[in-house]
Amino acid sequence: MNVLTRSIVARRGIHTFREFIPPNIGLTASKIESAPPAAAVDVTAESDVVGQLSSQDFDKLVTFYKRFPKGPAEVKVSKSPFKMYKERYFDSGTFKPVIHLIGALLVGGYSIHYFMHIRYHKHQENH
Repeated sequence: MNVLTRSIVARRGIHTFREFIPPNIGLTASKIESAPPAAAVDVTAESDVVGQLSSQDFDKLVTFYKRFPKGPAEVKVSKSPFKMYKERYFDSGTFKPVIHLIGALLVGGYSIHYFMHIRYHKHQENH
């Protein structure tokens, strides 16, 4: 193959009407569905696919793309405490999670020290 047959510009000149229906997956999918199971389907032969197109193929594509949701995606409301904490502090970009981590380490460290050492020796004079 020479460079001209593989170039995008040459293929674009041949298949200009296919740009209106993105992506070309629907064309190759209809070719694969209509092929017998034992036949090996060559999905790279675009000229064969273009020759076999009919109005039914375009109707399938139109109904396929009509099922897609339109507009922006819906925002999901999180209900777990960790997700709510993440939305409130991490997604807003504040410094409070670092302060919360330092406070949790202080409380956790003191409680471990209390239960391992201070609780047993708090009433003795030398401790």
